[in-house]
Amino acid sequence: MISSTPKIIRLLTVHLLSFRQFVKEYATDLFGAQAIGDKNATEVLAMVQPDQYNFGSAPWFLRAHCTKDVQKQLLGGTDAGFAAYMGCIGVPATDPTRQEYWQRAKKIFGLD
Repeated sequence: MISSTPKIIRLLTVHLLSFRQFVKEYATDLFGAQAIGDKNATEVLAMVQPDQYNFGSAPWFLRAHCTKDVQKQLLGGTDAGFAAYMGCIGVPATDPTRQEYWQRAKKIFGLD
């Protein structure tokens, strides 16, 4: 289970780059404030959209914005961990679409 944790985090992540308030923060962490400068939101988003950066947004968010308790719960691969992570990113874990993805992830990673 632990070896598949990074895959779970990527799979469960709401595409964090769609949350505008985090794009600039993530880009600043990656490239530094000077590189961001006075770029507009579209330009900053373009900087972090390549796969080499895009896929790192989920673990970055988990480390930067979720408590150690949420991180620990998510590692367990449980429904409670999923709900804690969804709460951390500010979305309802009960949303049918999110639940559908979560159920698929559990099946794929043998978490049932």
